[in-house]
Amino acid sequence: MAGTNLLSVGTAELGKMPIREFVKGLEGMNPEAIVRLRRERKLTAEHEHALEIFLRDHPSKRLKKPEKESRLSARGQARMQRIRNRQEAAQREKSAKAANGAQASEAPRKREGYVELFIRLKAWWEGVDVEIVRREFDERWAAKNPPKDSPDFSIEIDNIHPRFANDRWTDARLDVTQILWGEGFSLPGGRDFALKLVKSLALRPEHTFADLSSGLGGGTRAIAKRYQLWLEGYEREEDLSDYANDISIEQELDAQAPVTHYAVEKLALQENRYDAIMIREMLFSVDDKKALLQDIGRALKSDGNLLFTDFVLTDRLQETETLAAWRAAEPFRARPWTMDEYRQMLSDLRYVVRVFEDVTDDYVAYINAGWMEALKAVKAGKLSREMVDALMEEGQMWLARSRALQEGRLRLLRCHAVIRHKVDRAMSDALRIDD
Repeated sequence: MAGTNLLSVGTAELGKMPIREFVKGLEGMNPEAIVRLRRERKLTAEHEHALEIFLRDHPSKRLKKPEKESRLSARGQARMQRIRNRQEAAQREKSAKAANGAQASEAPRKREGYVELFIRLKAWWEGVDVEIVRREFDERWAAKNPPKDSPDFSIEIDNIHPRFANDRWTDARLDVTQILWGEGFSLPGGRDFALKLVKSLALRPEHTFADLSSGLGGGTRAIAKRYQLWLEGYEREEDLSDYANDISIEQELDAQAPVTHYAVEKLALQENRYDAIMIREMLFSVDDKKALLQDIGRALKSDGNLLFTDFVLTDRLQETETLAAWRAAEPFRARPWTMDEYRQMLSDLRYVVRVFEDVTDDYVAYINAGWMEALKAVKAGKLSREMVDALMEEGQMWLARSRALQEGRLRLLRCHAVIRHKVDRAMSDALRIDD
C-alpha cells in the first residue's frame, strides 16, 4: 500500500500524523523530494528525529555528495577541490616517506636572539615589551622541564593594517577567524554565547526567526538546531554569506538555516512575519539606525522580539585616543549610539524593553580566549605566511575593540525588546488604531 504524499499535506496536518504513517510516506519519496519537504514544512521534533533515523538507515534516500556539492557557491566548489588536492598531496608525501624510510627530522636550531612568533604576538596583544613575555615564558618552560625546545618560526611580523575593502575575506582570513572563534563562527563566544543571548526569547519550533548578522552562520545554525527552528540567516558581506551558506550545505542545514546576502539599507522583510529578529554587533556601523529599527518593527508580529547586541558609548562628548584607534580599525565606519539614545529611540518606535544589560566583561573574556587559541595555533606551527598576515589584520580590529571596551568608554549592550502593534482603545473613546 502506497504511503501518503507528504508534500500534499499541510504543516498542521503533518504535525498530527503518526510516525509510522510519516515513515511510510518517506519511503515513496526521492532524495530531492525529501529535501523539499524539509525546506517547505516545519516538522515536529518527533518527525525530524524519525526522518534522521530514516535517512541513516536508507542511504539511497540521501542527496548524493556530488549533488550536494553542486549547490555550493563557485568559491565553495573551488575550495572543496583544493581540499581534495591537499589531501591527495599529503597522502603521496606520506607514502613517499614510508617508502624511503624517512626519519623524523631533527628539531630546528634556535637562532641567537630570536623571539618566537607566538611570543611576539602575545606581547603585541598585551601591549608590553616582548622581553617581559619572553622571560615569563622561559620561567614556565624551565619549571615544567619540557622534553624539547619550542618551535622556531621564520615568519616575521609586519606592521600590517586592516584592509577595509569587501574582498577582505580571503581563504586565509576565513581560516584564521575560525581558529579564533570556533569552526563556523566569526564572532566571539561561539555556540555557548549565541545560545545564551537568545535564552530570554523562549523560542519554540513553530516560531519564525531571522538573524540579520549571521557572519559565518555558526550562531544561526546553533540556534536552529537547539530550538528546532527553520530560520533565515542574513549577512551583509557577500563573501561571508556565500561561505556561511556553503557550511550550512556541508552540514545539511541549508534548508533549516540558510544564509543569504542582503543590503542593510534595502532590508525587505515580509511584514508581520517574524516572532523574533536578532542582530549582533552591527547596528553601531549602520548609518540610519532608526530606519532599520522601523523596518524590523514592521517585520515583527505584535509582541514579536527584537534581540540585539551592540557597541555603545558611555559618553558621546568624550573622545579618547583609544576610541579613535577603535574607529580607525573597524571595517565599516563606526557611528555608535549611547545607551540612553537607544532607550529613547526604542520607546519612540513603540518597543517595550525587557532586558537592557552591559555584557562587556563576558565579551572581553571571549575575545581573550579566542586570542589564546590563535597563539596556540601559532606556537604549534599551524599558520602559513598568509594566515599570519590575516591574523594580524583580524587581530588589529579585535585588539582595538578589546582596548576600547576595557577602557570603559565603549561597552557592549545586550537588549531584548518587544514590539507592540496593539489597538489603542479607551472605554470612552471611539475605536482608534495606532499608526
